[in-house]
Amino acid sequence: MPPADMTLERLRYTFDCPGRADIMNSMELFTTPEGFLLEGGEGLQFLAQYRYPRVLVAVAFMKFDNETAARATAEKIVNYTSSFSANYTRWESEMKGDRGYAKFEYPGLTWEMWYSGDWVIEVTVGESGGVGQRILSDIKECIAESCRP
Repeated sequence: MPPADMTLERLRYTFDCPGRADIMNSMELFTTPEGFLLEGGEGLQFLAQYRYPRVLVAVAFMKFDNETAARATAEKIVNYTSSFSANYTRWESEMKGDRGYAKFEYPGLTWEMWYSGDWVIEVTVGESGGVGQRILSDIKECIAESCRP
């Protein structure tokens, strides 16, 4: 997770995934990728192309004024995505107080969301199975590297 003092503006210029994915563009978010308003927060989404195999990846960073707003938004996302769990080949979630996560796989799609403190992050990968998991793991490493203080 990004440190508490990380700003979206700074992240706009520091998020990178050298050697693994090409960042194609970024855009400001006013809603979560699912369409929920970012009440008490703001967001930034990056669109990237993983290098091999060529797969589209979306990474959404959402920062909130406080942990309560972040948790409430994460809970909305989990409630919404869980309503489709009968269609997923894999569904998992754990929401515990100030941190939690959810993830699913659908043929051709891997998605993961996690929250901690005042941050919520979502990653969507246009591939599933072992390849989708490998790409997701690489993107999570890029997030960790880009968010170091």
